[in-house]
Amino acid sequence: MREEQGLDPLYAPDWVAASTYAGLWMFVLTVIALAVTGSVALVQRRRRHPKA
Repeated sequence: MREEQGLDPLYAPDWVAASTYAGLWMFVLTVIALAVTGSVALVQRRRRHPKA
């Protein structure tokens, strides 16, 4: 919308952009780690308590 009006978008320093990308990557890695941890816990639980 700002571009249509001929205005420049707001400037963000490089460190802000880098921090944003680093934070997004950390979030993605955390979600993956939680999924793997949950899967491992589920497999271990099934091995300890097999169904009769």
